Amino acid sequence: MTIFKSMKSIASADLNSALDKIENPVSMLKQSIRDMESEIQKREDALTRQLFLEKKLELLIAGTADKLEAQSSTA
Repeated sequence: MTIFKSMKSIASADLNSALDKIENPVSMLKQSIRDMESEIQKREDALTRQLFLEKKLELLIAGTADKLEAQSSTA
């Protein structure tokens, strides 16, 4: 059983070593930054939409309050 564990460890180490040689840390960091910038842009867009909807609802509430006030003064 220990022979299989040793072989597994050796194979895993060799695979990790090969991946380390293939990976370019600078390129991976740049890709991570691009991914983060994309995510930030999505969040900013969502925030902009949310703020727009908030203003729209505030105007709707104000308009409704004005209509109710006008109705109560004519009645």
